[in-house]
Amino acid sequence: MKIGKHIVVGNGKGGVGKSTVSVATSTHYKMRIYGNDPWSPMAKYLNNNPFIGEKLSIFKKVGLNEQMPQSAAPKIYDTGGWADDRMIPIIRSASLLIVPTLPELIDLDTTIRFLKKYSKLTDRIIIVVNKATPKEFGLVQQHLEAHGFTYPMLRLPQSKLFSRVLNQGEPIQSQMSKGAAAWIFRNHYKKFQELISMIDSYQVEAA
Repeated sequence: MKIGKHIVVGNGKGGVGKSTVSVATSTHYKMRIYGNDPWSPMAKYLNNNPFIGEKLSIFKKVGLNEQMPQSAAPKIYDTGGWADDRMIPIIRSASLLIVPTLPELIDLDTTIRFLKKYSKLTDRIIIVVNKATPKEFGLVQQHLEAHGFTYPMLRLPQSKLFSRVLNQGEPIQSQMSKGAAAWIFRNHYKKFQELISMIDSYQVEAA
């Protein structure tokens, strides 16, 4: 499978793992990220990233008065701490909307408001619950289902495997090729592989 069209990673709240999911996905597929948050630090970690294997500007900040690029090239849109009106046509035409959240109620309440608004634009949605235990994940599922949201969900545990992607821009595949990491993070890596499989299932198959 290959990425077709584009992916949006969004939520109405900061700090729920949008950047982590965006960067992990971007470095896996070598796709550019466009972000509407002018204060995002991601360019610091991603652009001219030696782990990517080439000098490439992976992250592009889009100013508040600029239009979001909508070329045919596969790409990821990171909504930052909010999804402004420029994102409406992009979400509507996206291959997939990934909605990260945390298991705390304050984060879930914002996630529910986001889903109520943007599920009107697309039903191609998966929910990623970050830093959650299996018990917390079950409670999140129940909470979202009680509000009528039954989209596919995935739990990503708290792990240095994911934080290193964000903080240093090192792709997960690169980390897993290093000695003990393959053993230490084997279960966390399986969760990442599940995420990639879910993303692939929404994409256009290679010709």
